[in-house]
Amino acid sequence: MDLRRHRAGLATASGDDLVSLPLGTPPQQIVDRLRSLVLPGSTAPSLMDLMTNAETMIAGRRPDSLGVVVLITNAAALHAHSIRDQESATAALAVAKRLRADGVQLFAVLIPGTDRRTTTPESTWAWLTTITGSRQRVYEADGPAQIERLGNQIYSQIRTLAGTSLAGSLTIHDEMAPDIALLPGTADGSPLEGPDWLIWRRGLLPASGITLSYRIRPQKVGLLPTNRFAVADYTDVDGQRRSVAFPLPRIEVIAPSPTPTSTASPSPTGPPTSTPRPRPLYLPLLSLRHCLARPRIHLGLERARGLLAPPNPGRRSVILLLTDGRSDPDPASLAIAQARAAQADGIVVVAVGLGADIDRASLEQMASPGQFHLAPDAEDLAGVYRRLAAAMPCLP
Repeated sequence: MDLRRHRAGLATASGDDLVSLPLGTPPQQIVDRLRSLVLPGSTAPSLMDLMTNAETMIAGRRPDSLGVVVLITNAAALHAHSIRDQESATAALAVAKRLRADGVQLFAVLIPGTDRRTTTPESTWAWLTTITGSRQRVYEADGPAQIERLGNQIYSQIRTLAGTSLAGSLTIHDEMAPDIALLPGTADGSPLEGPDWLIWRRGLLPASGITLSYRIRPQKVGLLPTNRFAVADYTDVDGQRRSVAFPLPRIEVIAPSPTPTSTASPSPTGPPTSTPRPRPLYLPLLSLRHCLARPRIHLGLERARGLLAPPNPGRRSVILLLTDGRSDPDPASLAIAQARAAQADGIVVVAVGLGADIDRASLEQMASPGQFHLAPDAEDLAGVYRRLAAAMPCLP
């Protein structure tokens, strides 16, 4: 858990005393207090006392936060407590029920006891399942080495429940290549923007990932890299800062062939002559995306339809879909429906299956008739681009 972004507290017993450190206590203070604990005495606080203390503590959490209680205990202590004070054990269950009703997530971790029993009684598992509300939220550690791993598993569940991914405190820094111009104001996600760079910052990320896009204009023809670099720095599940470099796309920019244009002859009596005059260089607008999850094809197609609306009778509208056709967890039917809606709008959908492992059947259904292409590698993709440039020339 990254304690720079989350608040933690502690409710436990030390000897015959109740130890309570409220939410927001500095992490080192919690660690120091844990190290100084002594075994509970004969009049130590009951589990009901500890649960009630945790309930009071977590009631003061931020309104937009997800409350979590993790009960760490051993089978022997639970067994002794239930025999010694059944009324208190029943009251602890009532506290747990109130917490869950309030949206608080409960987990339990069983650790080895002093009796070193090798098998945890089924009654202990049943009791903790009642506390947490699910057997899937009860964990057992064979020793100290497993505690960190189990903690990460619990944290992963918590982030899923909160609708966030395992990455947080994200910064993406993207800088354009020398022959690529960033079109000002086209980037979504409210980044910091320079003449040739973008920086996005995010806190907690949705579990579905995040997609950030912008537009560029190539400045010359040829095979060009789009970026100098694109790097994401983030805080991982264990609180460590890590980095990942995005693959740098390369695009092939092609100038259309010259077309003959009739011009008047200098001679007042001579016939008109036909002189080749190059058409203006067409440099397409490209959309680049940084995705921290599997692309959701139907959303991309929906966005493209919106960018091409309303239709222009004098120009051909084309969507170039470059993908492997896989968009888990979304069904392919969503993307197929969007592609067909685009075709109904008069848009030509060109589907290019990129890579060796593609969902060909789905891509063929997304493509307009005769507009499905295979590109297992970069050389094949360059060939597809050349064929498309010849088949769909730019208007003068």
